Amino acid sequence: MINTKSSFLVFLIFSALFGYSQNSRVRLINSFEKVGSIAFDSTLDKSNFVICDTLNILEYYQAKPIYEEGFISIREYFKSTDSIRFDSSINGLLTFRFIINCKGEIDRIRSYAVNSEYKKIEISKVQTDLIRSQIYSMKKWKVKERKGRKFDCYKIISFKIARGKIIQVIP
Repeated sequence: MINTKSSFLVFLIFSALFGYSQNSRVRLINSFEKVGSIAFDSTLDKSNFVICDTLNILEYYQAKPIYEEGFISIREYFKSTDSIRFDSSINGLLTFRFIINCKGEIDRIRSYAVNSEYKKIEISKVQTDLIRSQIYSMKKWKVKERKGRKFDCYKIISFKIARGKIIQVIP
């Protein structure tokens, strides 16, 4: 039987050898092979948006980008979305996924919506475009340095909708 001290020692050795989490480690893999990669679309994206390393776009939890002071700043920024109304029958999540480049600039914003049963739903383009334009206006992203360099990364912001009204912003 292993006692508590032995268990803790095994944990420390394992952590030292393999790190805390394989998902948070920077691993350079071809971004085009990743599920959820966002390809350039000339009808949606800025032609002058520069990705610093197109083959290595990290997930947000690996690069840890921060907007101003963090989650609270994102929620404060989107207070104006309280006035955006959807069809009253809509209940679910509206999610925006985008790229933050190594300079803290954003582009390639894509959205999708699911109802409370996680089935895809269509939401008015007018309302999603209002939120998309607000996301484009977010200019204060800070990209943390990892292993001596700044990486491009994906970021997700979701909006919980109940009876056609945004009730929560989930950064």
